[in-house]
Amino acid sequence: MKKIALPLILAQGLILLFMPLLSQASPTLLDAANQGEIRQVKKLLQAAAPLYPLTRSGETPLHRAAYHGYREIVSLLLNAGSEVDITSRPGETALHKAAQSGHLDVIQKLLDAGADINRRSEYGITPLQKAVANGQIDAVKLLLGWGADPALQDDLGITPLQYAEMGGESEIAELLESYFTSTQR
Repeated sequence: MKKIALPLILAQGLILLFMPLLSQASPTLLDAANQGEIRQVKKLLQAAAPLYPLTRSGETPLHRAAYHGYREIVSLLLNAGSEVDITSRPGETALHKAAQSGHLDVIQKLLDAGADINRRSEYGITPLQKAVANGQIDAVKLLLGWGADPALQDDLGITPLQYAEMGGESEIAELLESYFTSTQR
């Protein structure tokens, strides 16, 4: 009995001793990208950290950096080989995330990298619809300028103009209406 108790007590002591270190495990690339930690992202990329650790909703570090507007991290991830149009579980790309939050410099970077401007999520939602639904008028202007299709409907048949009207985004609705008028000439 004594022979078993001593190793057990020692093991418990070691666990208690190292518990603080275990709880401070180094952050993942996903954590660093989500928190805007540029130096940590660089360090993890140099250590060949996987580019595609996922959140529960299937988001990658690129999705999180785009959502938060961390342009430099978006650039680092793209340069390291992240796919610009990789999708999360609801089928959203980093461009959807940047459009949703209105980060123009990130939207520009993703478009320069070849992001599909009219990419549809699993529900048929485009980056333009995400920008409209979240009241991001400058993002709407940028996406339209790059050729986003304002006539595309989601799976429920809702257009960006209808999103604007339903969301009380009168300025965006006027912008979309004037866009339709000018392109029909």
